[in-house]
Amino acid sequence: MIDLRKEKAFKMVYEHYYDYIYNYFYYHTFQREVTEDLTSITFMKVLEKGNLYDEEKAKVVTWLLTIAKNVWVDHLRKKRKGIISMDDLIDREMQEDKDRYNQVDEQVDIQRILFELSERERLIIVLHYYMNLSYREIAMQLNITEKCVSVTASRTLKKIQKKLNI
Repeated sequence: MIDLRKEKAFKMVYEHYYDYIYNYFYYHTFQREVTEDLTSITFMKVLEKGNLYDEEKAKVVTWLLTIAKNVWVDHLRKKRKGIISMDDLIDREMQEDKDRYNQVDEQVDIQRILFELSERERLIIVLHYYMNLSYREIAMQLNITEKCVSVTASRTLKKIQKKLNI
């Protein structure tokens, strides 16, 4: 069993997977500050619970994504309960300002389209195309069949292409 609380192991995991976890949150929130906070919370939990990681049960990336998913759920619960920090209020105002500007930029279009997808569709696209997880790994993460992941990814890509007029 690897103890990810140890400096060398944690540093390796942090450096190797930081972008994966950051992208996971960014494609949920589309807000840099919130993404950075959630990513930091995730790695703090890795430091706290690193002794619980068992490489025989799951790959590091699967374990990290499970933690990230739980951090995301906690974040959503706080928002639903009406617990709003000053940062959240500022982020919300900044997001509203961004929405007022009609930037015709492909990246903005892709982000908008991703935001319009269902949670499952967006998650499958982000995990597969941005985080390079296989359909099998995604299926294990989401507790669905590999076939379901494949079909959802295919249909979602067609939906994205249609909205981008490709």
